[in-house]
Amino acid sequence: MANYKVLKSENRAEKCEQVLEIEISTEEIGMYRSKSLKNLTSKADMPGFRKGHVPESIIIEKLGELAILEEAINAWLKDAVGNIIQNDTPEAIALPYVSVTKAVPGNPVTLSMVVPLRPKLKLPDYKKIAVDKNSKMEKIPETTEKEVNEAILRLRQYAARAAKGESTPQEIKEDELPPLNDQFAEVVGGGKTVDELRDRVKKDLESENENKFKEKHRLSIIDEILKKTEGAIPDLLTEHELEKMEAEFESDVKRMGLSIENYLKDSKKIREDLIKDWKPTAEKRAKVNLILAEIKKAEKIEADKEAVDHEVEHFLEHQKDANPERVRDYINRMLSNQKVFEFLEQQK
Repeated sequence: MANYKVLKSENRAEKCEQVLEIEISTEEIGMYRSKSLKNLTSKADMPGFRKGHVPESIIIEKLGELAILEEAINAWLKDAVGNIIQNDTPEAIALPYVSVTKAVPGNPVTLSMVVPLRPKLKLPDYKKIAVDKNSKMEKIPETTEKEVNEAILRLRQYAARAAKGESTPQEIKEDELPPLNDQFAEVVGGGKTVDELRDRVKKDLESENENKFKEKHRLSIIDEILKKTEGAIPDLLTEHELEKMEAEFESDVKRMGLSIENYLKDSKKIREDLIKDWKPTAEKRAKVNLILAEIKKAEKIEADKEAVDHEVEHFLEHQKDANPERVRDYINRMLSNQKVFEFLEQQK
């Protein structure tokens, strides 16, 4: 159980947020300082010492007390933020923004927390909207032979580039393509014969088309609900979404082998330009999340516990340093959102 004192609590109803001033006692933060120092020592790799055997005095000298105190505060927050939300801001709908207002080694630490609160949204008749959209749902077009042939051609072009050691989409001549035969079908994992490859490709295209149309249909329902929903959302939720979008963007850019700095330079933009461009989408994403949460609450929709447990276990196997509580919250929200869309699709 986290040990802290609330020095001040202010509810800013117009912004749908609550501001807390929190004090962590000298004893409490001292305990976390000791844990953090041991953790830093176990990971330290310095010349003249075996890894994990650097004396604490040298770690303190190298990093400084303030850096170690910062580690201790972060470790404390990781353990305490759930308790703070549960005990002092039960209407919170997202993690708080935290800033350190006072941090002197050997003294109590003071933090400021801005917590986004659940806004009062007025939803339209979402069931009626879903019924209307479901009645007008477009029929998924059948996959044509032309589409199958084009997909197989792309597979052959990819195989030709791989054989040449190329990853860029250079033009591949007809005589460079591998022959379309049973051997090729087996190599690309499409089956043992060309006919089996064609069947596999067709099924993949049909599944892809079905997913695209389902996504398009779901967006049409939620966009109509969004358009008719009344009420403002906390600025902090938009900020959270902007942070997620920036992290997603950085990941995409790195996968392309670029750096953010070079991308911005080439596109003649600065970070603020991107944030400005993303803001409408961030606001929409934040409001959609709230709408889904309201429908879940009204319809008593919950994710299947066994499915959540399975996904959490699978995720943590590959991301061992992830916070289990946050992973569970994310997966629970993702699977329950899926159930909301299924509920809306079933309205007739």
